[in-house]
Amino acid sequence: MKTGTVMRQLGEALDPPACLEPFRARHRVFSGLSTAPPRWRGRLLLAGAAAAVVVLLAGGIAVVAVRPVPGAPAENPEALALLTRAAAFVRLESPLSPKVDQFVFVEIKAWGPGLGPDAERVTLIRSWRSVNGDVDGLVQRDEPGEGGRLEFPIPGCRNGRASEWVDDGRLDATRTRPCESEPGYRANLPTGPDGMLTFLRHLPAVAAGSQSAFAAAADLLQQSYIQPQARASLFLAVAKLPGVTVRSGVTDAAGRAGVAVGQGNTTTRQELIFEPDTGQFLGTQLNLAGGEPTALRPTALLRNTIVNRIGELPV
Repeated sequence: MKTGTVMRQLGEALDPPACLEPFRARHRVFSGLSTAPPRWRGRLLLAGAAAAVVVLLAGGIAVVAVRPVPGAPAENPEALALLTRAAAFVRLESPLSPKVDQFVFVEIKAWGPGLGPDAERVTLIRSWRSVNGDVDGLVQRDEPGEGGRLEFPIPGCRNGRASEWVDDGRLDATRTRPCESEPGYRANLPTGPDGMLTFLRHLPAVAAGSQSAFAAAADLLQQSYIQPQARASLFLAVAKLPGVTVRSGVTDAAGRAGVAVGQGNTTTRQELIFEPDTGQFLGTQLNLAGGEPTALRPTALLRNTIVNRIGELPV
């Protein structure tokens, strides 16, 4: 299916924003997919009755928070087996112990539409987020072709206030707005699947109905560093969500073959992609329902670790 058609279908599948001014919200959604510097807002939650778009503006990554079909069974055996394998894989990692003055480094490849109606583009995105969320961070987007490198600050949240953006994308420390801290390092997360599921369902956006627990899990996996034991619990919590199923033969935005665990409704299906044999988490993608799956390959998680300063790359 042509990219232009896909984007039109995606737009038609989503209700108008209920919690943000429509013009500004629409501008920020699509500016995250263009080569022009957008006006960043950290994260937007566009609430709708059928689905909600969560725009992770660090990367211009669109994640649709799909609502499961009512009455769909929980704990699909195939999904449980795959997610149990993924949990076992991450438990083999050595946990990192970040300091408060360090940064969480995330490197992602993200799919997006190009400049032409049928063009596609893969963008390399690197982000440095403050471990405790109170220090300004940075996002770099390496655009293909003539796009070059774009950089955007991530405002830290200090004493409930964050610096405002100005029109050219800089932060103005003399103008602030209310904020909630979003630490790059997620400490003290539940280490059991039931506790993790409760945690996901009580996140503010999920409780407000603008994001699903499944989409919140995808968000955490790609926006923060989570200790291995807690990450294992996150995968096992996803297995407990209603309507979760497995789909094979998928490919992430970096071209890696995988198998997907997904949750969806009659309009959209959000998926987490794993390496088939080891269960390593690879990234996410969205499918538009109806007929042949229309796969949008938004992300491939390449690196997620701790560094000492903004701009530093892990060895």
